[in-house]
Amino acid sequence: VEASDSRLIYYIGGYVARKSIATTKCTDCCAQLLLQNDGSLPAAACLTNAVNRGGLLHPSAKLNDLVTSLENAFTRCFSIKEMKSDSILDLISFLQLAKLTVVGCPDHSTELTNKVIKFYVLIRLHFLVKTQNASQGDKRKKMKMLKLRRVL
Repeated sequence: VEASDSRLIYYIGGYVARKSIATTKCTDCCAQLLLQNDGSLPAAACLTNAVNRGGLLHPSAKLNDLVTSLENAFTRCFSIKEMKSDSILDLISFLQLAKLTVVGCPDHSTELTNKVIKFYVLIRLHFLVKTQNASQGDKRKKMKMLKLRRVL
């Protein structure tokens, strides 16, 4: 089973925070998605700091824990299972086994956590399928070239 780099997960957590804040009206929920400005950053923030030109966000510890759990479940699922049309059901079963951190204020925590999970799963599935489609396209081109070589 493969594992993802914590620095990359932290970076993606900032992206999830930005997209979640854009659709969240509760200021308490928004505050819980971002790291407080107390000067200390986790070690995983080094990639975000290295590529930051001033617009990247740092996710809170809770959001980073949630995104880490989601990424670990996603990676575990697709390291074991093959991508199929009903792979979302496989992923849901892996997520049910994972201990997921809740984010947001007490009034909106379930709604916000579900929204974050939905967003993260959709973007990860999108990029996984995109990568697999590109890989299959490369295989098709290679086979076509081999076929042309045999003809000539």
